[in-house]
Amino acid sequence: MQDLIDRFIAGETRALARLISLLENEDDKHEQILKELFKRTGQAYVIGFTGSPGAGKSSLVDQVVKQLRKAGNTVGIIAVDPTSPFTGGALLGDRIRMQQHALDKGVFIRSMGTRGSLGGLAKTTKDVVKAMDAFGFDRVIIETVGVGQAELDIMHVADSTVVVLTPGAGDAIQTIKAGIMEIADVFAVNKSDLPGADKIATEVEIMLDQRRDGTSWRPPVQLCSSLTGAGITELVQAIEGHRQHQLHSTTNSLKHRRQKRVRSETLDIVNYKWQQKVFKQMRLPGLVNELLDRVEQKELDYYTAAYAILEYVAANQVEGEDESRSMPTLSNRNVEVIFNHLQQLVDQLQKTEKFDLPDQNYQVYLHGEIYGISLALRQLYPGPGNWGEKAGLLIRPVLTEHQCDCQEKPNDQ
Repeated sequence: MQDLIDRFIAGETRALARLISLLENEDDKHEQILKELFKRTGQAYVIGFTGSPGAGKSSLVDQVVKQLRKAGNTVGIIAVDPTSPFTGGALLGDRIRMQQHALDKGVFIRSMGTRGSLGGLAKTTKDVVKAMDAFGFDRVIIETVGVGQAELDIMHVADSTVVVLTPGAGDAIQTIKAGIMEIADVFAVNKSDLPGADKIATEVEIMLDQRRDGTSWRPPVQLCSSLTGAGITELVQAIEGHRQHQLHSTTNSLKHRRQKRVRSETLDIVNYKWQQKVFKQMRLPGLVNELLDRVEQKELDYYTAAYAILEYVAANQVEGEDESRSMPTLSNRNVEVIFNHLQQLVDQLQKTEKFDLPDQNYQVYLHGEIYGISLALRQLYPGPGNWGEKAGLLIRPVLTEHQCDCQEKPNDQ
């Protein structure tokens, strides 16, 4: 892993591609990778392009990148494509519209499938942005999947968000009610060579006139065409204008925005890790599943059960436990079968000793089986109320009233 990180730091593109694959697939080492990259992040300016399907986002990004390269900026592009809910596959076809940059070493294009995530981005898009940032790109561009009115994740990742509109996308009511309109830092009315583009621009300007959000930045509305190239230079200037506004505002809003983002991401990780701890307890027999069963039976309300689960999970964390260790995959039903078998073995052993049966070898066999199964349950399912504790209580009489000659009299655990 360190060799990969060293090659990444040295600027090897193949190392960047490999590292992104590890992040995207949430490899076991992805946390270690992000820890290594953390101090190198925070330099790139992140631009998000979002809009409805067919708005021409990919073609527009292609033209914008062309202008950024003319200005000497290196660019990393993340193109997010939808994943099929039926096959689980993604076409990843947005890069087809960016072929003119395929041989440009100053441009790196990475396609990602959403893999079921909502909000317009993939779950690991933020991590890939960090990788491109740490690699040294001046600009990182994110193109979201085609979105509707409520997919707003891009606003939590990008420093500037460009909302791409097109003629024929609906009337003024559609423009006003669309939630996506509220996240724009720049509006790009693409396909300006088609009829109705001026009308869309006018409707957006009217909507902006009616806003009362107290911000000092009014999003510019730029007509452009990715087909003819008209208005692309002005669009890039509008994006740069927003960047300069944030840098030189009295509150340094870019710094403030990034600080809020860092705090939010940290809390997201805390929330995710806490959920993992709860889910870990759910895979084990014990109080958590008993509480959930009581909720199902209407014996307990949601909130009482939730608070009890939180208190139990917080009180039963093993210091220094290895979170990466895979948990047993046995279902509760299978564990019950094993426990019932253990119960039968204990009963048989107690019968042989009670009636003083002469087969000493059979007693040795039974005791070995009992001790082995109980030890496995205690190691796999530790903690109060779990199968390990139940197994320990079950075999206690066997240990205290041990009579066979197996020479194996373990301490009561």
